[in-house]
Amino acid sequence: MVALEFDGRVKYFDYEPTGQVIYRERQRENALMEQRWVFIRIQRRDLFQEQAFKTRLLRALSRAS
Repeated sequence: MVALEFDGRVKYFDYEPTGQVIYRERQRENALMEQRWVFIRIQRRDLFQEQAFKTRLLRALSRAS
């Protein structure tokens, strides 16, 4: 159970007040972590660092199993 979450400016600033977005996100993430989900947060630049991204993903998959 691995969750890959894409973080970008739009998510935090374009739709609702940032504080509300962060608060709800933390509540959701904490609830999932209590169920043993492992989170990987990425940004656009991570998509261009293939080996580092692959390493992070494999590490997360290992922790989740």
